[in-house]
Amino acid sequence: MPSPYRTQVALASPKSDNSVAMPSLADRRRFEHLTLPKPLPARFGSEKVFILDLSINGARVAHQHPQLATSSEFLRFEWQGAELAFESEVLRTSADSTKIGSTTVWESGLFFLEAVGGSDRTIRELLADQILRVLDERKANARGIPPIAATYVKTGGREGGYVIWRLAGGQWRSTASEKADQPADGFTVSARESSDQVQMLRETYENSDFEGRKMIRKMAELATSTPEGVATRKFQP
Repeated sequence: MPSPYRTQVALASPKSDNSVAMPSLADRRRFEHLTLPKPLPARFGSEKVFILDLSINGARVAHQHPQLATSSEFLRFEWQGAELAFESEVLRTSADSTKIGSTTVWESGLFFLEAVGGSDRTIRELLADQILRVLDERKANARGIPPIAATYVKTGGREGGYVIWRLAGGQWRSTASEKADQPADGFTVSARESSDQVQMLRETYENSDFEGRKMIRKMAELATSTPEGVATRKFQP
């Protein structure tokens, strides 16, 4: 099924007016990385790489040379017709090589310094789409998950604060918070999220296994990471 996010994003030249500066490494919360179902081809500067996992503020990539550029370069890749680019720096590189098929590769962790054009928003749509695919697959193999399980992430955060929902002993408890950190025993959403959406999410969380609950937290993290929230596709039961 085609995605409603199929848009063309023009790549701006470095440091153009269309670039979005990312907060410094010290100022950003650490976001969980999502392992992609298959490596995504990309380029880091002139080097061909494959993205293994991805988050809002970084990526883990595989490459065929022991070292990537020591200075910042642009990581460029495509997703469903949209082009994304992030000025990135290498945080670390594995000391030992591994194998992907018959190819010897090394792995490096990248941190995003600056998003080009609409890349900052498009990467959220990419991650949301991947999480929904995982939830779809898990729903197809489990019983009791509401058919609208993945439609809740609509409201962004920051304005009005957040609500942390925790499940303990079969009971839900909520706490107002100024931070969007996700708890291990529940989830955090915008304080502006509707009661119907929260109830839907709680039911879905209760009926999900460990990995399903982890995906729900990742989706909530995406939604609260931006004031606009994350526009998700309509869930197909």
